[in-house]
Amino acid sequence: KKVLYEEKASYLYNNGLQKVRVGKLKYIGEPEPPDQIPAGTLVRVSLSRWIEFPPYPEACWLMLSGWYGAL
Repeated sequence: KKVLYEEKASYLYNNGLQKVRVGKLKYIGEPEPPDQIPAGTLVRVSLSRWIEFPPYPEACWLMLSGWYGAL
């Protein structure tokens, strides 16, 4: 399900198990994102550059960068 987070498209997802927290993937692709990406759709993900926020260790973020097939 598409949501806006900091004025940018993000997608909420879960794996169908009630005990698993819903996650969020920021969308960074070019075409206008659909309102929903059906379960089973092959998606492309990217990692951001590594960044450090002392005193915390380096980190990077997983982002949704596209999908394959017609939606």
